[in-house]
Amino acid sequence: SEFKQTEEYRERKEQSCIVSVARDIIAETLKNDPLTNEHLTGLLHMLKWDCTDENFEKYLAINVRDEAIRNQLSQRAYDCGENGYTGAGKRLIKDLSGQQLATVKSFLLDAFKIKHVEEAVSLCNQYDAKEIPLITKGIYSPWLFYINPHIFPIINNSHIEFLKWAEVPLQYGQCIR
Repeated sequence: SEFKQTEEYRERKEQSCIVSVARDIIAETLKNDPLTNEHLTGLLHMLKWDCTDENFEKYLAINVRDEAIRNQLSQRAYDCGENGYTGAGKRLIKDLSGQQLATVKSFLLDAFKIKHVEEAVSLCNQYDAKEIPLITKGIYSPWLFYINPHIFPIINNSHIEFLKWAEVPLQYGQCIR
């Protein structure tokens, strides 16, 4: 309750308006067939905390083909006035094969259907076992968070020390629990 009285908490609450916009950007991106490395690079850039308007519009045009939907998403993002929660450690997704991209796409689409923690744990453990390069928990956990913030936490390098201190295994599925 003390934390809820802080400026940091107030700022995070204001920033949360970006979650539904990001969720819809991800959903629209996943309509691309085939999903490409450039689409995933676009998600990295559009959903990071320091995304410029120019980059946002550039990647939104690449990821969302329908102009009306693209314009609506752009307006919602600007009305929100907030950027994403993370700073991308990676700036470029490249060299993933068509099969690896299809696996990432299926994983993210399945995440939209998750209703319970145990389903989320299973989904993420199965995905992690496939060892898709580049799209690891530090990259995909923010996307999952935007898809369902009530189940999926963001876990990246800035959380590692806390997880060790709390004796939480670094496997993403365990972090969900």
